[in-house]
Amino acid sequence: MLLRHLRLFGVGLALISLQAGSANAAEDASLAARALSEASSMPAGRARDNVLLTVSRNLRHADRERAIEAAAAMSEDYELRTFDRGPDRLTRQIVAYHRERQDAAAACTGFIELLRPGSASAADELRIRECFFMDAPPGIDPPPLPRFPHLLAAADALQPGPTKAELLYMATWGSVPDRPAGGALVAVRRLRALIPLLEADTQAEAANWLETTSIDLIEEKPDAAIDRVRQALAQRPSPAASVAEQPSTQAQGLIADLLRAGDMDRAVEVTALLPASDDCSAVDGGLTGVFFWVVPLQDESVIAAYMAHLQESGLLDRLCPRGLDDELAAMVWLKAGDVAKALEAAAATGKPLVLASTRVEAVERRLRSGDVLGARSILQAAAAAPASLDAVKPFERVAAARVRVRLIHLLAKVGEVRTAERLASSFPGPGWRSLAYSVIFATVNRDHAGPGWSGPNLDLQEVPADD
Repeated sequence: MLLRHLRLFGVGLALISLQAGSANAAEDASLAARALSEASSMPAGRARDNVLLTVSRNLRHADRERAIEAAAAMSEDYELRTFDRGPDRLTRQIVAYHRERQDAAAACTGFIELLRPGSASAADELRIRECFFMDAPPGIDPPPLPRFPHLLAAADALQPGPTKAELLYMATWGSVPDRPAGGALVAVRRLRALIPLLEADTQAEAANWLETTSIDLIEEKPDAAIDRVRQALAQRPSPAASVAEQPSTQAQGLIADLLRAGDMDRAVEVTALLPASDDCSAVDGGLTGVFFWVVPLQDESVIAAYMAHLQESGLLDRLCPRGLDDELAAMVWLKAGDVAKALEAAAATGKPLVLASTRVEAVERRLRSGDVLGARSILQAAAAAPASLDAVKPFERVAAARVRVRLIHLLAKVGEVRTAERLASSFPGPGWRSLAYSVIFATVNRDHAGPGWSGPNLDLQEVPADD
């Protein structure tokens, strides 16, 4: 009798599980259907195509049929062709282009490796310039940086001249691959030895390349770099100087380099040379420029230590005598990992969009660090007061819509699907409602995506928030 009851209990559990699974599947299908229905209801035009394209890509990994249906509803068939078994024409062209570049790179590698010191002819010099894209105009798809051994091998093969000097200078750049420790210093020393052998114009240009804070640091002369910035800041900037040549830009670059090198004391010393800002809400050549251009590129722990030094030394008050703008402070404290101070500053702005955006970014950071509990508490507050879509200016409404979609994505990510759906339905127009439903669907079905999936598309280009 007991065995029979256990069997009946097991069957009951299985039926409940199947029913729950069917309900979840139906709910997911409903989300996908709603996304497609909302997008299809839009009037024909560019906005409708943008929404259908985004929805198709969001549904693709878990509901291929509806993804195809969304692509088929577009006025052009370029997205629909991507569902063909073979690659479409555009994909074939892209593959052919990259294969051509790989073949050219392989041929150049073989050519460079056969060069011997001092052996390069005039034709070889032209080929070297071509292989390293030295005369190529700037483009959308920049060429890869040459490997350090190839740069030195090519420079060694050439006679003294502009190309040899350029190659040695390229070897000092920050991101050159396969450069050993001390390699940049080797290149600088070779370039200094080469300068007397160059013609007058090239000699002056090459000498000018070496008069930078980056070269000072390569030569392990950080104090010389600081003196260079001190002198530049003491002079009146030339109206003809480019942005890169502006003293404030040099100072920001040196602060960034010193922070990356872990030289906090010197980074603070350079910061102390900056002029005070009358208005620490605008980005200028003072501390706000550092916060805007330098801080976002540093590690969280480095920013936290830097901010602590600025506060303890009184520099923050001296460089921002009227106080740091709350919106900028929210950004900086968030980058420093101090969520409490960031949220406090965001609330002090009195701007709901700033607070909503700061909360969303704080949740993203907490989730990345594995602090799900901390993320949930902020997420609840964010969901209770989402970015308002009632702003007067259209660009502000679009900004609010983007923040709201990010919030919906995070809610779905932690399993708060009902709340996410409620917010998705609150968009006034079908376009953003469609996007939101597709984001929820893609997020809850992320297990169906491949390992290279980076997440759903969270934005609609050129689609007003009311559409």
